[in-house]
Amino acid sequence: MMMGLLLVFLGSFFEGEISLVAIVWFRETLQLNWASIAGLAWLGTFLYDAFAFECGRRHGKSLRERWPALEKRAGKIFGWMERYPSFFVFVLRFQIGLRTLANGIIGQSGMSRARFLGINALAVTLWVPFVLLLAEIFRIIAGAILQAAMAG
Repeated sequence: MMMGLLLVFLGSFFEGEISLVAIVWFRETLQLNWASIAGLAWLGTFLYDAFAFECGRRHGKSLRERWPALEKRAGKIFGWMERYPSFFVFVLRFQIGLRTLANGIIGQSGMSRARFLGINALAVTLWVPFVLLLAEIFRIIAGAILQAAMAG
């Protein structure tokens, strides 16, 4: 059980959706309850986003100078941030594959740490149960398909 809890935290910290789908698939085998999964997924996701925000705030400019390709992507994200800052932070949580780069760029945008953490806390609070619900639906459907395929 402790290994499962560690996997929930690390998976949500480093990856997100795919790791939570895997955790839900093996939830019964790992003897994990929904509250533990949701709480640790929230914590891992929130802490990673805060980490990426701080990395962007401290090191983002030097990274963009070192790798010019990042500058092009950053410019697009800065444009969205200028027009819709709070909305962008909130919606970012639901965009697969953008969180690392975008949270770092948000850290460079001048948005206050308190504002980012507040908006992100709300977004993560809605994102975790949403992803867990989708993962459970996927588990049920995929399990039924596999069971039917094995039966004949």
